[in-house]
Amino acid sequence: ARLAVIAAIAIVVPLGSAIAYGALGSPDLPGKPYAWRVKHDPEFIAQTSAAELEADLKAKPSAAGYQRLANLYFASRQYDKAVAADRRAIALGDDSARIWSELGEAVVMQSGGAVAPEALIAFTKALERDAKESRARFYFGLAEAQIGNLKEAVAIWRDLEKGTPAGAPWLGMVRE
Repeated sequence: ARLAVIAAIAIVVPLGSAIAYGALGSPDLPGKPYAWRVKHDPEFIAQTSAAELEADLKAKPSAAGYQRLANLYFASRQYDKAVAADRRAIALGDDSARIWSELGEAVVMQSGGAVAPEALIAFTKALERDAKESRARFYFGLAEAQIGNLKEAVAIWRDLEKGTPAGAPWLGMVRE
């Protein structure tokens, strides 16, 4: 009986693990050692840096610190936390077009790519502070496209393209 139980465990545990990993894991992704991720994986680095910065900000809050924290959360795809950090930066006095635009983008990402009303409000505030704010203009075009106003969306993006410097990192996306 003992031998049967041992044999059953020896078969069931590895088989169950393989089935669970196949269903829940990512068998197609290559493994990365922890030491490699610490030095090279931007998402991992952003998560680690965000945790350290968040602890520092509890002791000494600042608008610039929360803006940086929002960028780290955004880079690590923690959009809900990025939204909260952007809101905190605004509450602490950062009223720039950039922070409003970053808040709007984080809201868009949080809502799965949909330009939600909260994002439109943030983009509007960004454009009130700087009418040439590229990110806000891009997302206004996206909002038009999402509601079916494709001609208006293309017009917004073409206007944005005309005013964008040749080496801007977002220019390729605008052209697409």
